[in-house]
Amino acid sequence: MSINEKNQKVIKEMREMVLDCISNEYKLEERDCGKFAKLIIHNMEYATRCYTVENVGNLTIMASVKTGPLQMITVVFTPYYKSLPLLSADFMYMNEKRTFLVELYDLVERKELLYKQYMQKFIEAQTALSGLSDAILKACWYDTIRSVCTSKNAGPEDDEKIVSFFKENIKLFVEFEKSMEQLSVNERQKKKEITRKYSSQLVTEAGPATNVFKSALGVEDTKQFFDKVFFGIDEF
Repeated sequence: MSINEKNQKVIKEMREMVLDCISNEYKLEERDCGKFAKLIIHNMEYATRCYTVENVGNLTIMASVKTGPLQMITVVFTPYYKSLPLLSADFMYMNEKRTFLVELYDLVERKELLYKQYMQKFIEAQTALSGLSDAILKACWYDTIRSVCTSKNAGPEDDEKIVSFFKENIKLFVEFEKSMEQLSVNERQKKKEITRKYSSQLVTEAGPATNVFKSALGVEDTKQFFDKVFFGIDEF
């Protein structure tokens, strides 16, 4: 098996792991991503799938598994029914090199004690990655609302460890979701507004990943993609 084929296999395993973890706990309904179902970004073809997680929020998975210098998978879990953070993860495979980024963004009106306790649990979960070197990130405007950030470099020998780490993050997120109270209709609307503000600010102030979308799709299509698919704001 070539390294590109191995990377394809790991990406597919990651995608199935995420879907299994979520569908085992919640009703999952796949939506039509329309013109965003297949995206060409910097000569890479991405397959996009988006889901409504009943009474929780939006799940989007983007994957590029074609043979090439870069293969990757992105997972974004955006809650709307409870005071939970946005979970974002990128796993990039460049032949033998792996770089991954798992983040939690505080798209909430306020952080209660239970919220802070779970953020600490996510931080403590990083100990499973001891031995992996840090991937250095540039400072960005959203750093102040990012409670947890795991950014690491790895090699093929770490693939199982990486998948296991993210599986534990998904399980912890589900545990977190089930521990929180449902928001009222008015509170859900505020949560949605906070998420929309974040999405809009990504487009206007940008960041490394958003700049890639903007250069490939243009500003208007990037905004539409974020609102309808990536974060699913318009669906909730």
